[in-house]
Amino acid sequence: MMIFGSYIGKERALVGEGIQITLLDTFVAIMSGVIIFPACMSYNIPTDSGPSLIFVTLPKVFEHMSGGRFWGAMFFFYDICGIIHSYCCSGEYYCMQYGSFWMEP
Repeated sequence: MMIFGSYIGKERALVGEGIQITLLDTFVAIMSGVIIFPACMSYNIPTDSGPSLIFVTLPKVFEHMSGGRFWGAMFFFYDICGIIHSYCCSGEYYCMQYGSFWMEP
């Protein structure tokens, strides 16, 4: 949060941004549950698998959709892009803190 908070302009309130992020994250989590758990029930997949449900349930959902291979490939492609982006952004703090150690003459 320190990295992303440093990019917020002075005209925006950090508390307001935090509330907005919390509400949006909660909404996305609830909508994910609304999609994943009924799909688990319809394909007889146990719901106690945890985060791996995305790799078990969603391929079955995409398999039964028209154009499912395309939408499944797009979903997992964007999922991987999000993972890489989060990984790179979390490393920015350490690069800024410790990168100058190797750069100084």
